[in-house]
Amino acid sequence: MSPRKCNAKSKRTGKRCRANAVRGRNVCYHHGGATPRGPASPHWRHGRYSRLLPSSMAADYEESVSSFDNISLREEIGVLDAHLAQLVADLHDGSEPDHTSPRRAWQAVLAAIERRRRLCDTERRLMEAARNYLDREQALFIVNRILAILRQHVSPETLSEVASEFELLVADSGLAGPTTR
Repeated sequence: MSPRKCNAKSKRTGKRCRANAVRGRNVCYHHGGATPRGPASPHWRHGRYSRLLPSSMAADYEESVSSFDNISLREEIGVLDAHLAQLVADLHDGSEPDHTSPRRAWQAVLAAIERRRRLCDTERRLMEAARNYLDREQALFIVNRILAILRQHVSPETLSEVASEFELLVADSGLAGPTTR
């Protein structure tokens, strides 16, 4: 069986390239066949919308995404976990893709581990910020509890003035909602 030929055409002559296509691609080395795609590309961000996510990684991706609670970077970490599992599996069975040397394969594994560490650090910072954030319901609950405490210890005239000040504060903050009087 003869190797597949490159599908690219020359801009100058309009004739098809006669070089052999890179394994797994439709073009030769000179026409972009050796350019990394998917998770191997330095421009890769995540993979949730990508048609390049290999089917062998899809199960690992879905498992990793479902193992996290509702966090913002879970899909990116899931793709990276699936990619890392594929790299380690390739090392284990000795089938480095595209004639990659074992040294380069290990470098890819270590780079993926470092990318995962950075993503997890970012996710940890996001989770800490989310824990320090009050949502609308929590803020309204606190305001209503403060008003309830004031009702117990402040005269009715002063309480009326404090309540109207709180209502203005809530309205100006965008948290407007039902308050207990």
